[in-house]
Amino acid sequence: KSTLISTISNATPEIADYEFTTLTPKLGMVKVDDFSSYVMADIPGIIEGASEGRGLGLKFLRHIERTKCLLFMVDLANYRPLIEQYETLRKELKNYSKPLSSRPYAIALSRYDGAFSEDIVGDIEDFLKHLGLKVQKPKVGYDLVKNLPIFFQDPYEVDLNLPFFVLPISSATGCNIEALRFSLNDFIRKQDSE
Repeated sequence: KSTLISTISNATPEIADYEFTTLTPKLGMVKVDDFSSYVMADIPGIIEGASEGRGLGLKFLRHIERTKCLLFMVDLANYRPLIEQYETLRKELKNYSKPLSSRPYAIALSRYDGAFSEDIVGDIEDFLKHLGLKVQKPKVGYDLVKNLPIFFQDPYEVDLNLPFFVLPISSATGCNIEALRFSLNDFIRKQDSE
């Protein structure tokens, strides 16, 4: 999360090769173009049991209660399956605040290292199917990496019970980062128009 916010915004959080580097919320301004920008918040990681006081994540969720939308970061390189990571985030957020857990959201599948493998593709496809989403392949637009499964909702027929998009990214290599920057902007603008 910290690497992402430092990559696409003006934030300068501490970044390290271990989990839970972020101990306090960090805000960064993401510039899309000369006329568009938005604020992104990085909060401490939410772990299982956080709603009962474990970890720091829920202590800081009040900082994001006014956000229009959420971006869940699910780690492709983590030992825990994508589905387990996602379900833990959703459960802990719901236990903290039902209104916050019902906010429109998108999902970034982080730490895609650029190595195309059948395992990664299979994991992403299984994750999308678990969410009841149709697996898509990148089309023209943004700077999407070819051959990676993704999901984008039709911006004219948005179902708020589903993620606006699911996108594999790598903050370290820049894979799909521009696509994420613009997709988040589209997502926020869509919320502004509702």
